[in-house]
Amino acid sequence: TDTDVFNQAITPCTQILPGTSTGQFEFFTDVEGSYHLQCDLDGDGAYESANGDDLLLIGTTSPGTNVVSWDGMHNGNPVATGTYNCKVQVNVGEFHYVGRDIETSYPGMRLFEVLADGSRQGLYMIWNDTLVQNNALTMLNGQVGLETSGANGIFSGLDSDTTDPNVNARSWGKFIGAGKGNVAYLDTYIWLDSEDSSLITIQSVDGLADGDNDGLSDFDEDCTYGSDPDNPDTDGDGTNDGDEYGNESSSSGNGGLESNGRLATALATRAIMHSRMSVMPRMQLTALDFELSRLAPESPQITLQKQEVSPTDLVNVTNAQNIYGADYVDIDGKTIGSVLLIKTEGDLYEHSKSICDRAGGSKISNLYIQELASTKMVHATVTHPQHSTRDHAVVFKLYDETGATNREYSLHSHWLLEEYPAPKDSQEVINVQVWASEPGLEVKIAEALLARFESLHGPVLAEDISEPIDDEAYADGNIPLEQDDSHSTPNVYFPSGRALGSMIDLNLLRSQGNGMAQARVTIMEEDAVTESIHTFDLSDIGTRGKTSLALPPFLDATVELVDHDNVVDRVWLSDGGWAAYDDSIWGGATKRKEFSRASCKPMHGNVHDLEFAGCGHTQATIAEFGGMARHFARPLNLSEFRSMRFHVKSNRDLILCLEAENGADRACTSIQATANERWVKLPLSSFKPSKAGSEGIPSDLKLVTFSTHDEGELDLEVAGLAFSDDEVIDPNAVLGCEVGGMQQGSWMMWLGILLLVTLRQLRRCAAEGNDRQ
Repeated sequence: TDTDVFNQAITPCTQILPGTSTGQFEFFTDVEGSYHLQCDLDGDGAYESANGDDLLLIGTTSPGTNVVSWDGMHNGNPVATGTYNCKVQVNVGEFHYVGRDIETSYPGMRLFEVLADGSRQGLYMIWNDTLVQNNALTMLNGQVGLETSGANGIFSGLDSDTTDPNVNARSWGKFIGAGKGNVAYLDTYIWLDSEDSSLITIQSVDGLADGDNDGLSDFDEDCTYGSDPDNPDTDGDGTNDGDEYGNESSSSGNGGLESNGRLATALATRAIMHSRMSVMPRMQLTALDFELSRLAPESPQITLQKQEVSPTDLVNVTNAQNIYGADYVDIDGKTIGSVLLIKTEGDLYEHSKSICDRAGGSKISNLYIQELASTKMVHATVTHPQHSTRDHAVVFKLYDETGATNREYSLHSHWLLEEYPAPKDSQEVINVQVWASEPGLEVKIAEALLARFESLHGPVLAEDISEPIDDEAYADGNIPLEQDDSHSTPNVYFPSGRALGSMIDLNLLRSQGNGMAQARVTIMEEDAVTESIHTFDLSDIGTRGKTSLALPPFLDATVELVDHDNVVDRVWLSDGGWAAYDDSIWGGATKRKEFSRASCKPMHGNVHDLEFAGCGHTQATIAEFGGMARHFARPLNLSEFRSMRFHVKSNRDLILCLEAENGADRACTSIQATANERWVKLPLSSFKPSKAGSEGIPSDLKLVTFSTHDEGELDLEVAGLAFSDDEVIDPNAVLGCEVGGMQQGSWMMWLGILLLVTLRQLRRCAAEGNDRQ
């Protein structure tokens, strides 16, 4: 994590959870060459590259900062818990001589550097024949060719020296058609010059260790939340860290709607509904929903109970044909894991949890590929600081390959939507998302789901994972940001992003190699019709950097990370949107006739104001209450502001409220009806708490609601919402008194008063002039 629970910057974590988390080693070099990342895993003080005892990762370098990722695994096994020293060795002129099907090299080969004057200088040769040493034969001198060169290599000596097997030469074989070189590749490598980095100490840790017994692991406290692993209540608010941070996963009842930038109103409607309800209302399951429900496994653990929480509202606003969602809840009612199944026809569901939750304020804290069901699947750890949730997520899709009878399905898992095969017309696809707060539980749920699926529909054909990476892509020594391997995650991506007003803030993480990148931002402008594209150069951002992009006013933005015209990451961002707000959302009798977000009043464009693009227009027959609300994608801290303004037209007196996310903490004022459009500017101090015991306005604003409780017809337009750090009245705006505004015609009264004062002043000046004469 970049910040702790107090939002203060912290030193990057140096711990790793083998097989679950991924760490990045960063180093700077001014040369093009190769790196050897080495960790002394056996603790003998030597960094051995020739016997497999120590970690050795090899790759190419480019001038500048380079990044190498490691998942804590070595030779297919997790590294034991403990503390290890690591270093990076950068080599220039690294050369590998790979002998193919060479049965014998005797008395052996030696490698030399040729200097400018033509003389030769011996080099240290390194090799490791462990995999084929059992086939080694006794050489003519009665010795067996060495299995490895040792950590320091074998020195070739002077070119005038006699070639001596196993002493200054790389030797093997017996001049017969057998031996360790037969039908094998034997690698011998050297380099001309090298430089070592200083040592860095890392820790491999137990993910269950909890030193302060607060229910949150020491690893999570150090590396995910930045809380104190020795203090059970880091922020001193009376709630244990384990109860406050990441102790549960998000619910599938809230999922599935963050991917499409045209769904801001649907997101706002969902948020409004949740402000008064703990779970989404459920529709009656159809027969096809029942088919999906059979795929969700029963509880993966005896302590968890399965609960159906299908977000069936998605069917009306997305391309989903059917939905089924279930949570796995513990005895305390906490959601520990979830399944979300979405069926589409002839198309793929646009949402992918691992890539799209960032739209709702989540952060990808870990991204990796894991083999599951004979293929490689995209895994991501997604944390949400406001909701204190953590999701270890796996995503994949099941394609119906044969039709309604004798079904046969194929399984695919990729990072970007366009990497998936395009479905044929009317081809059914089951889009699967599984996540859990406990690492590894999502794998158990996914495995159980696939087992149930195969028992119902027969074997699943997993996508081939044996496809090699195209070596030609690396021929020029430049590692592309996206490898030529569709079973991979990007080497550079956005862990998180945020839209606020006309600004977009992005975090950038480069997990391997160097590269150039651009942000290509497609915005929907505030007229809700016009799209425009804006490009920003990100080449000056480091391996773990932040940037802010200034844009014209926009409703939402699709941000693509582009390398050499290839999109390697994509995130949709919005600061929220307008939606209808009335009792019909919760099943009331209000009849909504219209809601639209077109015909917006232009923004004022005040430099020092935080302005939100967009507007809303609603017409309804009110039964209980009705109006509109502006939803914010993330809580807005109102402590920085002193006033707000907006443009309004309403045939009814309105109640204007500022609400926190829970819907209970709110402060309100009132506005009189106005037949003509007008600007209104209000000091935030004019808002009063709506319930006894509350103090002031909510610190974290989630909804601004405009509503009436009067029965009858409502016609309401609101636009131009903005917040300011001053209470000075804009000359073009109208300040409300106790009811928040002035009735039509009152401006004439104020104009008359101003003229009267001016005339009196002129008369006084004239009188004083006569006296002086």
